[in-house]
Amino acid sequence: MQIMPGVRVEDMGHKMGLNGVDNAKLFFDNVRVPRENLLNRYSEVEADG
Repeated sequence: MQIMPGVRVEDMGHKMGLNGVDNAKLFFDNVRVPRENLLNRYSEVEADG
């Protein structure tokens, strides 16, 4: 399913367990995300890239 240009969401399909949990794959194709909007739990993006 295309959410907006360059952004797609796909269902993960059947899983071995916890099928009541709704998981999905997100795809970003040529989408620019501002640095301040990125999640940074494991790493950060420097201002110069």
